[in-house]
Amino acid sequence: MIAFALSLFARLMVAAATDDSSFCGFRRIPEDRPASASAFSRPGGILDRRAPIELDMDRVWPPLEINVYVHLVAGSQTSSPAYHLKSTIVRKQFLLLNSHFAGANITFRQRFLERRIYPVYAIVRDGSHQAFIDMALALNQGTDSGNDTLNVYIVDELSTTDGIRTGGQAFYPVNDPEKNLKESGVWIAVGTTPGGDRVNYNLGGTLTHEVGHWFGLPHTWADGSVDMYRCRPKRCKQCDLQRAMGTAPQAYRSTGCPSEQPPDTCPGDSKPDAIHNHMGGNSEYVYSRITTIKEK
Repeated sequence: MIAFALSLFARLMVAAATDDSSFCGFRRIPEDRPASASAFSRPGGILDRRAPIELDMDRVWPPLEINVYVHLVAGSQTSSPAYHLKSTIVRKQFLLLNSHFAGANITFRQRFLERRIYPVYAIVRDGSHQAFIDMALALNQGTDSGNDTLNVYIVDELSTTDGIRTGGQAFYPVNDPEKNLKESGVWIAVGTTPGGDRVNYNLGGTLTHEVGHWFGLPHTWADGSVDMYRCRPKRCKQCDLQRAMGTAPQAYRSTGCPSEQPPDTCPGDSKPDAIHNHMGGNSEYVYSRITTIKEK
């Protein structure tokens, strides 16, 4: 049975531009993979102690520490933006990530940083999961120590096979840690890091969005949500995970920075679309909260 914990929110103060050139590239989990259980929710796992409770914004969660291994995967040493990403920007990125998850008492500790010349993986144009799996199996670090390990791959460019640029990609950890933890991880394009070239998505929020997927969170809207925990929302009918996130039903992704009232694509409910949630698809200017959910 799925039991859900408190929705927790962390505040983010940001500024942004107006272009929508990046988007999450998360796809449905392949049919041969378990679709119902994150490694983080296994009995005895690191989220197991987070019992379902009444909504309580003042609750203090027990601390949860995630060890992070960062890989800057570059096409060359001379012209690759990933290779030349400054360590200060990487630190700023993780300061932001920690601030976004602070309300859930989750801390990300950077344990490792490498710059790797790997042209075959630096520019990923792939409509399947295989390129990401191959990269993870070749480069992952720390996964032998358990399911409190996250590998983050920052690459020169991400796009679909037809050339549509994406900002990030994530794989859920699933029940076989010996195999799947090595394959799980988060990928972001270097242009989404603070000050990068992805206009409207260059404030560091893309990593937060993808880490949310890594924890098992779906998108806030119907058509863009993934098949995790059998989350198959249809228009204004949410799946259980989305209801547990506490967000309003949302029929489709909204973009940009609404200057007035948030849109309401499902007017039958009493709440506007959750454009401020990091699991949404709007520009980072409007992001202000992250949601955590537990499955037991």
